[in-house]
Amino acid sequence: MPEPIVHQEFDPANGVLSFYTYDVLTKLLHTLVEAHPQLAQIESIGKSLEGRELWLVTLTNSATGPALEKPAYWIDGNTHAGEVTGSTVVLYTIWSYLTKYGNDETVTRLLDRSAIYLLPRISVDGAERYLTTPYFLRSSTRRYPYEDERDGLYPEDIDGDGHILDMRIQDPNGPWKASEKDPRILRRRELDEEGGTYYHWLTEGLVRNYDGYAIPVAPSREGL
Repeated sequence: MPEPIVHQEFDPANGVLSFYTYDVLTKLLHTLVEAHPQLAQIESIGKSLEGRELWLVTLTNSATGPALEKPAYWIDGNTHAGEVTGSTVVLYTIWSYLTKYGNDETVTRLLDRSAIYLLPRISVDGAERYLTTPYFLRSSTRRYPYEDERDGLYPEDIDGDGHILDMRIQDPNGPWKASEKDPRILRRRELDEEGGTYYHWLTEGLVRNYDGYAIPVAPSREGL
């Protein structure tokens, strides 16, 4: 498993924020809404492939009229799996509007006259995998465009250390060589270069249907 998230505390008044797993984010959203019933509502607008709710928070002063009868603004975050900063920003925005209402003239006027719809996390399944496993994906965990696996190299945590690393394999025909300035860095071999130590550069993983020669990179399992 990957290294644990250092903390998932939420104390924005003191500058303490983090990246939040689905269960923690869900609890934080409901806690904020329950503390400000006149200004906030929360509802699910659907479920993900893996059964997680997509939580939508509506901010407006219900005493001045229903949200559907007011001009509206939409804010969302975490469209792609790794964009977890976006969900934290939206969560902070919700907290900021709710705590500033009645003290900040602009925020008070905004929530009295308008409705703001906030969806903190669109890619709920992808973000959960991104935060809790060593695997990277672009967006949804739905397999696309192929249901079955193709031939080639798939990234895998082979040794179970919580990381998917890169490796270099020495080969006189390899296209890479170590940098003279820092041997940890690989740089491209010149087209006419000979006589050095050269490498192939591969991601840690499993090769499906290896033919003993070529190692093509397989298409992503989740191509969305």
